[in-house]
Amino acid sequence: MKEDNLPVPEKWDAEITDSIISPFSDKLMMFHAAFLVNAALSYYGAALDQVFVLILLSIIKKYSTTQ
Repeated sequence: MKEDNLPVPEKWDAEITDSIISPFSDKLMMFHAAFLVNAALSYYGAALDQVFVLILLSIIKKYSTTQ
């Protein structure tokens, strides 16, 4: 690629270091972890709500038919 004057992509291991010090604070990592858990629980709750509504509508439809 260098011969054709094209940009050469960087290697993936270029960003790996031997440092033992975390580049991010504990507060930042806890914020992201809590945010992801909160998002997952929100989606789970929304799915449960949809299932409950569908079940409730099917029960109402079953018992509200004219005889």
